[in-house]
Amino acid sequence: MSNTKEYRRHIQNVKNTEQITNAMKMTAAAKLKKAHQAVVCSRPYDEKMREIVHRLMRMEHPVFPLAEQRELRSVGIVLITGNWGLSGGYNSGLTRFADHVLSDWETKGVEAEVIAVGSKGYAYMLSRGAKLHRESFFISDMPLYSEAIRIVQYVCGAFLKGTYDRVDIVYQAFHSAGRQAPALRPLLPVAFDPEATSEHKEYLYDPNSRTVLEYLIPQYINSALYQAILESKASEHAARVMAMSAASDNANKMISKLVLSYNRARQAAITSEISEIVGGANAIQ
Repeated sequence: MSNTKEYRRHIQNVKNTEQITNAMKMTAAAKLKKAHQAVVCSRPYDEKMREIVHRLMRMEHPVFPLAEQRELRSVGIVLITGNWGLSGGYNSGLTRFADHVLSDWETKGVEAEVIAVGSKGYAYMLSRGAKLHRESFFISDMPLYSEAIRIVQYVCGAFLKGTYDRVDIVYQAFHSAGRQAPALRPLLPVAFDPEATSEHKEYLYDPNSRTVLEYLIPQYINSALYQAILESKASEHAARVMAMSAASDNANKMISKLVLSYNRARQAAITSEISEIVGGANAIQ
């Protein structure tokens, strides 16, 4: 009977785990719905901001402090990861991609420093021995615009001081609930991108295009980083839904196998007891 007791205990433990993974799946699904809505609502604004800024830069070719092109000696990599695990390959995929980015800069002889957004990326880069900003930035599950601005203030200040000659964002681009992929987005210096101005329209700017551009560049940087954070968080929730769904399915399969083994062990124990009873009865006769 001790064997059947072990099976019962094991089955109960797996059922408890299944309840936890199901609860985490439902929680992540609720967060994913809100995060997906935030991504969809903010994406048109980010794309239009990007289009207008790059259109103005094509017209003006400005030399603003945040658009200054320099010789690359130091690069800042804003790495956006999660604060917790249990999200499948979300964090590991981002850190592997960041490893490739850092290796590319190292082969070019450019010093790269990681600005970690999320504790998982910070812990990984610390173990890797990469050059790190002294602390990681925390982002909540439902990111606030003010959280993005706090990071932008640091990277813009560091760029203006000459700490970094370039700043890039490594994040998880959200394509759908079933597909996300690591991506790299240049942040600083703000440079003209011909792909961002595919439409050929004429606009009138008041008071003038240069003044408008000077005002929009900080807004564009805030928007770019906030959009990357939103997409990363939506990707994290989607990855956690898939991971917890797979864990729940595996738990169900394990429970089925354990129940079958338990029934076999119980049947064997009952058969053994019956055999002992029959044997004892025959011995008495």
